[in-house]
Amino acid sequence: MSDLMKKSGILLWCTVVCALCASPLPAQLTWTTTRIELTSQPGDATLTASYPFANRTNATINILDIHAACGCTTPELEKKTYAPGEKGEVKVTFTIGSRQGSQTKTITLRTDAGDTILQFVATIPQRLQISPRLVIFRPGDDTPRHIQLSFRTDIPVTDVTLSDPGSAFTVRLAEDQPGTDYTLAVAPADHGEALTTLVIRSKGASGVTYTDTVFFRRMASR
Repeated sequence: MSDLMKKSGILLWCTVVCALCASPLPAQLTWTTTRIELTSQPGDATLTASYPFANRTNATINILDIHAACGCTTPELEKKTYAPGEKGEVKVTFTIGSRQGSQTKTITLRTDAGDTILQFVATIPQRLQISPRLVIFRPGDDTPRHIQLSFRTDIPVTDVTLSDPGSAFTVRLAEDQPGTDYTLAVAPADHGEALTTLVIRSKGASGVTYTDTVFFRRMASR
């Protein structure tokens, strides 16, 4: 290979590298924050957070998709195209339901310039302590079991009711301390194998109605 060809090849390679280095990086949205932490209060059914952003680039940014990793978390956007200098926000609504403790949810936002992961952290004080939540009756064991219900927030509660346990179990509800402490007495009603979910409904002092569950299992003889 002649020196001229070698020099031409080196020159071409340098030209390609310089062109790649000079190519602008994809424009990205600028976020005020990508992580928000909130603590629920008694009576809260949902928590809401907003994630402001701005397009501080010289190019239009298009949002291709936004979704949460959990069905309890709903993200919302006013629109999906943001011109240079334009601002917007992602609004996130988290449904508390029967969840308790620390809950971390992620929201993924995809644009034609790259992805952003938003984090939503909810701290939900323990509203109801259930002990135990699962009761198992083994073959030949008909001894009644007791489940303790201790309401800790949004008290005093009222209208504590139970769903129909079916024909496999009998359940009695006793009020130990009005508005806060209750006992469930559970006993098997037959000797067949059975699995039952009992729904406990209650109304908090805030007026919110709550739904919780406990489980009973009767094991059959082999």
